[in-house]
Amino acid sequence: MPFLLSLYEPVNDHLAGFIKDFDPEKSALSDVFLTADEDTETFVFTLIREEKSLYRRFVEEVREFLAHHDETIILQLKEPLVRRFLPRERTRAEDFPETPVNAHIAYPLAGAYAMCGEKAPLESSPKSAHGFKPKHVYDDAEKPAETFQKMLLRKIDEKGLSDVEVYKKANLDRKLFSKIRCNEDYIPKKKTALALCAALELNLDETKDLLLRAGIALSPAFRQDRIFRYCIEHKIYDIFEINEILFYYGEPLLGI
Repeated sequence: MPFLLSLYEPVNDHLAGFIKDFDPEKSALSDVFLTADEDTETFVFTLIREEKSLYRRFVEEVREFLAHHDETIILQLKEPLVRRFLPRERTRAEDFPETPVNAHIAYPLAGAYAMCGEKAPLESSPKSAHGFKPKHVYDDAEKPAETFQKMLLRKIDEKGLSDVEVYKKANLDRKLFSKIRCNEDYIPKKKTALALCAALELNLDETKDLLLRAGIALSPAFRQDRIFRYCIEHKIYDIFEINEILFYYGEPLLGI
């Protein structure tokens, strides 16, 4: 199902279904897929003209098409022409400077605890030389916590969404989501976890909580994290729009 943006590069022979100079004013995506080999799963497009109106029309066609299909669509755009028409209405360059004010490097474990306002535990393991558990170890340490997968599925149910709605909104494919659903201990990649938070339209606290279940924290030291936090705080949940902003600033996209 994914839709990805990519900077233009020479055509690779292994990219099946490459369509050069697509014109959404004269053709429809559905026509392209009807004439393609049925085994083709990835389609790479360039626009006949890199204009904002054509780009917007193409994105809307992709959005409508992928609501009912599972192909992967990649749109290649040239630099710096892409900067002319990607969204700037809701963001400013000063929102995401290269080096954030008061940024600090957050190590994965310490950073995760810091996001919760807690102190990280000591590195040493609390056990004696004979393997006995010391008395100060809390009983809660033995209780299984809600995993990322369990919390994700609970949130989906609470919001009354279907699996298909969620993985399509998250720019994921069915196979990956199936892996998550079938594995209680599944640990997703960061781009997958962030995309799912957006798909569920979680607020910032809910986002932090779900990410922690995968050992992930939003760090002010990374611009991708600052952009994602900005989107959550401003209720920008559309994965296409989030990825447009990330692409504009040269950051990795979310989803597949």
